[in-house]
Amino acid sequence: MQRIEAMIVEWSNACDALDTLKGQEMALRAEIFAALFPSPTEGVNTGATPSGVVVKGTHKINRALDVREWERLQAQVPPDVRVVLVSYKPTLNVSAWKDLTPSQRLFLANVVNEKPGLPTLEIKAAK
Repeated sequence: MQRIEAMIVEWSNACDALDTLKGQEMALRAEIFAALFPSPTEGVNTGATPSGVVVKGTHKINRALDVREWERLQAQVPPDVRVVLVSYKPTLNVSAWKDLTPSQRLFLANVVNEKPGLPTLEIKAAK
């Protein structure tokens, strides 16, 4: 049992180190990108340091559909544009899946792919 407690301490320390390093990495990446690409274009930008190190940085623009606004305006958008602009992707309602009877799940078994996810841990000190 002492081994498991040592592993928990080691895991907790690794999580703390990862949080610190992730923050440092993100800050350095943003600073390097801003220095090399002060006016980036969307997509891949290529630059070089004074010593000749080539750096490629990808400038990303995140876009998301405002569903309420889309629903309000979609009738005014030409059909040929509407069809290519917005796509609807079927997603599984996991709660409804869990509520199915065993025979219903068996019938739909080939429709739903299941695989284990990465476990999570929460550690609380003993009282």
